[in-house]
Amino acid sequence: MKVKQAGLALMTIIPICLYPIIFLYTNNIGEVNFSQAIGPSMLFILSASIIWGIFSGVSSDVWHGSILTSIFMIIILNYKWAEDYLRELLPNLRWWHIVPIISVIFISIAVIKRGKKANKKLCFWGSSLFIGLCMFNIIMAMPTIVIKIAEEFTPKQKEEKADNIYVTNENTPNVYYIILDEYSNFNFMSKYYNYDNKIFEDFLKSNSFNISYNSRNNSSSTNVVTTNLLNLEYVVNDKTPSVNRFKMRKKPKLFSFFSEKGYMTYSIDNIGVLLPAWQAIENAQYNFEVDSKSSNQFSKMVIEKTLFDKMIKEEYLLEAKVVSQSLIYLKEISRNNIQPKFVYMHLLCPHVPFMWDENGQVISVENSVNWKEKKYYLGQFKYITQNIMQCLREVITNDPNSIVIVQSDHSARSENEGIIIEQEDSKEILNAVYYKGELYMKHKDISGLNTLRTVLSDVFEENLKPLKE
Repeated sequence: MKVKQAGLALMTIIPICLYPIIFLYTNNIGEVNFSQAIGPSMLFILSASIIWGIFSGVSSDVWHGSILTSIFMIIILNYKWAEDYLRELLPNLRWWHIVPIISVIFISIAVIKRGKKANKKLCFWGSSLFIGLCMFNIIMAMPTIVIKIAEEFTPKQKEEKADNIYVTNENTPNVYYIILDEYSNFNFMSKYYNYDNKIFEDFLKSNSFNISYNSRNNSSSTNVVTTNLLNLEYVVNDKTPSVNRFKMRKKPKLFSFFSEKGYMTYSIDNIGVLLPAWQAIENAQYNFEVDSKSSNQFSKMVIEKTLFDKMIKEEYLLEAKVVSQSLIYLKEISRNNIQPKFVYMHLLCPHVPFMWDENGQVISVENSVNWKEKKYYLGQFKYITQNIMQCLREVITNDPNSIVIVQSDHSARSENEGIIIEQEDSKEILNAVYYKGELYMKHKDISGLNTLRTVLSDVFEENLKPLKE
């Protein structure tokens, strides 16, 4: 009987542990694989079980243990907000001060409750509430779940090879297409960060890059912008389900376009490495792979608001390695003798997590998503700017007759923390074109996609007219 009661008491805690994971999973189901939710689920349930054992032992009642553990886990899983509030009052407080204090308070309550009868109904009511919240989120996500399942069972069609292959010659230029994720344009940095990015502007001009200062995209969502860019058309928008966007990215038109023209195609897609759900571009002949196991970004998203984020002391070694190796790989490709070649690089920087200051020194984990203090985004922005300049200098030195398009998908968004950024301003982009060292301004004030279409039309004498913005 006691074992059964203990089992029931422990079971009432599980929905509380699973709710934040189910909430984030169902709201990002198009971008997350189910296997990514297993780790955080086990971590939360195991931690809750240990805490429940302690509280139950101290209070000599499994139901008191359940009530105290439920409240304690709610605090743990929402720890970031609790700490932010307390540090507003006492700035020098850290998690190693706060957690022992809270633990002592809860253990003291358990001692006081020792020998007193607990209210079982309260446990079941709380558990039922969180079960209802979990079910609500699952039901709301059902349309996307159905689409995802249907996608898995849909037979794959064989690709038909093009009959007319483009004939290349020694004058056919190599093409490099570089996207810097969340790299703000010149006007944006001046307006929101009071920073004049003159060092990069002067570098681009002195190295024959042609800058469009007023270009913007039609969305500030990376998933939307890059899917459209990779397909050379506006195939998705902000309302398109994520699962459909990912489907459009698997074998995008841009890579088929170059393959049909006899190009060797390379993909250096950071997101494809760091986010398994985004997957590698299947019709690229070479896909960049970092020398490390894939990161579980979903786990990080689940844990970042909890106490575990502070305790685990997560390091950003993989993200830093992906960014650094991507730049090295791009330089190496520019040195090889393969011609012609198309290189696509999506660099996940200066996008969060903030890993470096402007001198390349690693910053503390707790400031990895700190938008409130401008120095963290600005520091990483300056650091990656220096690295990009070195990389671009080597590319055009090794390959002076090439085409190099450097863009961002959007400017800083700040995630509604710290500074208030107008949504339309976040759509502003960096947009610069190196056209075999020649003057080229056909991309002035147009979007990233129309810039790409315009340049490809000129290089290959195609009729890719600009699309309606």
